[in-house]
Amino acid sequence: MQSDIATPTLFDRILKTAFWALVAFGASLIWLAHRPPMVDLPQHAGQITLWLDLLKGASPWESLIRVNMLTPYLIGYTAALPFTALFGPLIAVKIILTISYIGWIFACRALRKETGSDPRLEFLFLYSFFGFAWQWGFMTFLVSAPISILFLLFAWRYAKEPNMAKGAGLIGLGIILLFSHALLFVFAVGIGGLIVLIEQRRILNLIAASAPYVILAAVLVVFRFFAHDFNDAVNLDQVASTTSSFGISPQDRWGPAILFTATSALSNLSYLLAIGALLISVLMGGRIQKGAPLVMFAVLIGILGFTPDLLFGTGFVSSRFALFLPIFWALMWKPPQKPSSIAVASTCLLILLCAGILAVRANFILAFAKETASFEKILAVAEPGERAINLTFNRKSDAMNDNNAYLHMSLWYQAEKNGFVDFNFAYFFPQVIRFRKDIGPVVSDSLGFHAEAFNWGDPSTQVYRYAFIRGSRENAAGVAKAPPCGTEVIAQEAEWTLLKRRDCN
Repeated sequence: MQSDIATPTLFDRILKTAFWALVAFGASLIWLAHRPPMVDLPQHAGQITLWLDLLKGASPWESLIRVNMLTPYLIGYTAALPFTALFGPLIAVKIILTISYIGWIFACRALRKETGSDPRLEFLFLYSFFGFAWQWGFMTFLVSAPISILFLLFAWRYAKEPNMAKGAGLIGLGIILLFSHALLFVFAVGIGGLIVLIEQRRILNLIAASAPYVILAAVLVVFRFFAHDFNDAVNLDQVASTTSSFGISPQDRWGPAILFTATSALSNLSYLLAIGALLISVLMGGRIQKGAPLVMFAVLIGILGFTPDLLFGTGFVSSRFALFLPIFWALMWKPPQKPSSIAVASTCLLILLCAGILAVRANFILAFAKETASFEKILAVAEPGERAINLTFNRKSDAMNDNNAYLHMSLWYQAEKNGFVDFNFAYFFPQVIRFRKDIGPVVSDSLGFHAEAFNWGDPSTQVYRYAFIRGSRENAAGVAKAPPCGTEVIAQEAEWTLLKRRDCN
């Protein structure tokens, strides 16, 4: 990797080669398993398929759902549409995630160069993409993350030399970010405003330079008003009645922050590698930058440590921002005038630590690929175009050591076979596909965690032809006996059972 402070040496060229080799390795993680081990990803893929079918006028579920164009996830879903039409939903989301990962790397490098931070610490940009937000399958958050970094880059340049052209560009990019992910919009715009406050000391200059942020704040208010008005008939209570929860234990907060993944997942080795990657940079001879980089890191620590993790109906609000921890840490450090031998050795160790984090993740993904073979057999025999219920009595993946890996796995039936599976993200107000205003969901979001509450004998649940069950044979038998006219076992593989409800003739 070429240094910003001197003519490239052989060591610099070796660093650069190692960096891009690890970028390629990181991108390959998205493709290692047939279905990436991302909890919410099947729901997002299902949303895209529903939208595409509606656009083509070929949806069997048109009487049930509608399009919500006032969604803060519009950019990510729109980008996936053409790839879905060409390659199908699974390949499409992998392509989008790959583009997002590469975009993340380039955006982080550009911001690092703008701040004058230590180029050797770019290796810290490689792995947090595959952390907490990845494992939970927050696709729209990951897709929007590079845009948020680009916004911070624009904000940095604007704060240094404010003018109308840069301000207009900042506003335009901010609006794009708002329609990508509202949380990241608030995060990036808030930090951008702080950078202006730091760089513009004179009150009149500060007032003038704040204009783009005032405009973006007004845009957010207008967007919130119209989006909520459009969605007023169904599920707005998710926002109005949800309390902000601070009830997160220190382990559950700082586990994701340090490890960049769920505390119940992966291994002690992952903890050691992640902690080591941050601490080793202290030995690399750099100096902490004062001003905006230090403030950015302090803001992030405040979010990770003190922001509610459940806020206005959105879960894991603070934990997902662990994505930015190694990046903002790297931005704090200026390179040394002349690296010492200890600094050179520490750089080599940093590379090994970052490579180790990716390798550990790859090992878990490969194990997950083998574990999901039984699901593929179940999915293959399910006839397309039916309404189904997803019952996860056992959500845990032993391969991933993740207690929720299979929470939405059955939604791949919706994504790939044009079915409709509950519980469905169409229940949530930010989604691009929503239930129609006069039609509510049959089951609530709690069903994913309480499958035993489902009663297939209830008249309202007779809409379901299939039941995708992950659990014991006893769990499946309990579900099977409830429908008034019985069920048929279509397939059973490992912990998976596919049941079909018989019609009453």
